[in-house]
Amino acid sequence: MTEPKTRDESQCRSFIKATAGRSIAPMLKRALTLCPPAGRALELGCGAGDDALTMLQRGYAVSAVDEKQAAIDAVTDLAEQHNLQNHLKTHLCTFAQFKFDPAGYSIINARFSIPFCPPDDFEDLWKGIRKSLLPGGVYTGQFFGPHDTFATEDRDPPITSHTQREVRQLIDGLIVHQLEEEEKPGHTAIGRAKHWHVISVLVQQPEEAE
Repeated sequence: MTEPKTRDESQCRSFIKATAGRSIAPMLKRALTLCPPAGRALELGCGAGDDALTMLQRGYAVSAVDEKQAAIDAVTDLAEQHNLQNHLKTHLCTFAQFKFDPAGYSIINARFSIPFCPPDDFEDLWKGIRKSLLPGGVYTGQFFGPHDTFATEDRDPPITSHTQREVRQLIDGLIVHQLEEEEKPGHTAIGRAKHWHVISVLVQQPEEAE
C-alpha cells in the first residue's frame, strides 16, 4: 500500500506537470494593478510556481508557502531559471504552521489553496491573512462552496467550505473589487471529474486600516 505522504507528493507532481506554464490568473493580474509596486508578497500554495514567478518579475520579494516538497522545488527552479532566487523565500510547512511576517504584505495570493486548510485551523489562518495585509494591500483567492466535490467527499484532513454569506462576513471591512460565485460540472487539472462550487474574491485593505 502506498503511504499517504508519498501518494500526496505524487499527486502534487501530476498537478504541477498539468498546470506548469499556465497563464496568470485574471484576478492576480488585476490585483497587481491595485497594490503598490514591488514590496513584499505572500504566495499561499505554490502549485507550479507561475503566480509566484509573476510577482517576482514585477519586483516583489515573495514568500512562497506549501506543504509539498514538489511544489517548493517547482517554484525554486522557476526562480533560479530567471535569476530571481535571491528575492524568493520558501516555507515547507502547512498553512497552520506558517508564521506570517509581522512587517506585512502588499499582496497575498491564494489561488485555490486556503480551502485545504482544515476547519480547526482556518480561523487562525484567516486572522493571520487579515492582520498581515498592509494598508492598501490586496488579497486574491478562492473559497470552496458547500456543494463543491472536495467539500462533500470524505477527505482527511477535511476541506473548509464557505457559503457566499460566510465569505462576505470574512471579508467584511475590506474593499471588494470582485466577488464571484460559480457552480458547474467539470474536471480537475489532472482530469478527474469534479463538481465545482467556487467563490472567488479580490479585496483590498483600506488605506486607513483599523
